[in-house]
Amino acid sequence: MAKQKKTYADGDLSHPKWFRFKKRILRLRGDQCQRCSNGDDLHLHHKVYHEGHRAWEYDESEIELLCAICHGHEHGYLKRCDYLGCDVPISNHFEYCYKHKILIEEERNESEKKRLHEESRRIIAQKEAMDAEIQRRQKDLENERVQTNRQLEILKDQIHDHKITEANAFQKKDQATRQLRERQLELESLEMERTAHIEKLRIVALEQTRLERDRIIKEGETHKAEKLNESRIIIKEAETRRQTEINESKREQDRIIREAEKHKAEKLNESKIIIKKADEHQWNTLKRTAAIVIFLGVVLFVYASMAIFIRSKAKKMGQASAAIQQVPSSTSGRTVLAPNPPKTVKPSEPISAAMPGQLTNSNADLRANAVSKSVAPPADSIRTAEEPVPKIHEEVGGHLECPRKECEGTMVLKTGKNGRFYGCSNFPNCRMTIDHPFACYKCGAEMVLREGKNGKFWGCSTFPDCRHTNGYK
Repeated sequence: MAKQKKTYADGDLSHPKWFRFKKRILRLRGDQCQRCSNGDDLHLHHKVYHEGHRAWEYDESEIELLCAICHGHEHGYLKRCDYLGCDVPISNHFEYCYKHKILIEEERNESEKKRLHEESRRIIAQKEAMDAEIQRRQKDLENERVQTNRQLEILKDQIHDHKITEANAFQKKDQATRQLRERQLELESLEMERTAHIEKLRIVALEQTRLERDRIIKEGETHKAEKLNESRIIIKEAETRRQTEINESKREQDRIIREAEKHKAEKLNESKIIIKKADEHQWNTLKRTAAIVIFLGVVLFVYASMAIFIRSKAKKMGQASAAIQQVPSSTSGRTVLAPNPPKTVKPSEPISAAMPGQLTNSNADLRANAVSKSVAPPADSIRTAEEPVPKIHEEVGGHLECPRKECEGTMVLKTGKNGRFYGCSNFPNCRMTIDHPFACYKCGAEMVLREGKNGKFWGCSTFPDCRHTNGYK
C-alpha cells in the first residue's frame, strides 16, 4: 500500500486507548528513537495510513518510534520551541516542546487551583454569613413566639370577665399562628437559598474533580482510579452533609409546629373548662334562688291561711257573746237578752283586745301552738354545733360494680404507696382500680348516689350535662 499523508484529530491523540498504545510501543522500542537513539520528545510515526482506522488500530510493524527532529524530517516540517530560551526543533503541530509543554500545563493547573480555592473561600464566607442571618432570624422568631405567648396569657385572663372576649382571643391566636406560618415560610426560603449555595459548592467540587481527573489521565490509570475514588467520597460526604442539614431543618420546623398546636389545644381545653365551671355556677345559683322563692311562697301562703282562719273564728265568737248578754228589767225583775252590736277587729289589733273576756286561755294556747307548728321547722332538721358535719365524699366501697364487663366483683377501698384508691375484690384475677374520691369516667366530676325505678345507682353530679352511671350493689 502506498504511503499517504494523513493527520489524526485531537480526539484520537487524547483518547485513553491511544495513551495505552503509545505506552506499549515505548516499552517495546526501549524508550529511544529508532534512527538517532535520542530519548527526548518521542513520537509515534505511522508508516502507512489505512482508511477508517483509528490512530491506535495499527500493527506494531506499521509504527515507528521517532524523536521530534526525526519525525519532523520525515514529514518535511520543523520549527523551534516558542518557550523563552528553548531552541529545540519540534513539529509544526505543537507550540512547545514536550518538556516545556508539561511545565506550562502544570503552571496553568496551579493557577486554576488557586482560583478555585479563592472561589471556595468566598463561597464559604457567604455561607457563614447566611448561617448567621438564619440564626438571627430564628432568634427574632423566638422573641416573637414569646410575645405571642404573653398575648395568649392576657387573652386567658380576659376570658374570665366576659364570653365575648373569647372570640377576640381566638382571632388574635389565629393571627399569631398565621405570623408563625409566615415565619416558617421565610425559614423555608432561607433553606432553599442555603440549598442553592450547597449545590454551587457541589458544582465547584465537581469542577475540581474534573480537573483532577484530567491530570490523573495523563499520569496513569492506577493514579486515576485512586483520585476518582477520592472525588466520589468527597461528593458523597457533601451530599450526606446536605441531607443531614435538610433533615435537621425539617425536624426543627416539625417541632415548632407541634409546640404551636399543643399550646393551642391546651388553651382551648382551659377555655372549655372555664366556661363549663361558669355554667355550673350559674345553674347552681338559679337552683338555690328557685328553692328560696318556693320556700318563701309556701311560708306566705301558710301565714295568710292562718290569718283568715283566725279572723273568721274571732268574728263568730264575738257574735255569740253579744247574743247571750243579760240586760236587767225595771218592771218585771227578769233578765232579758239584749242584742249588743258586734265590735270590728282591726288587722293590727290582737284578738284578745277586740273581744275582752271572751277568749279563754285555752283558746289562746291553741292558737299559739297552731302558729308555732306551721312556722317552726321540724326538730330533727336542726343540727347543733356539737353534731359532726357529714363528709362531702362518702365511701362507696362494696357498692360499686367493677367497670370490667367480664368481672362480677365490687370495688373495695384500699391503701397503697400513693394513697387511698378503690380496687376490685377479685384481685389478683382482676387488677382494675379507681382513684379516690370516686369520679366520673367521662367528665371527671363527682359521682353521687341516686335512686330510680330500678333501685339505687351511681350517677354523675353534672346531670343532665353528663349521663354516665355505674351500678350499685
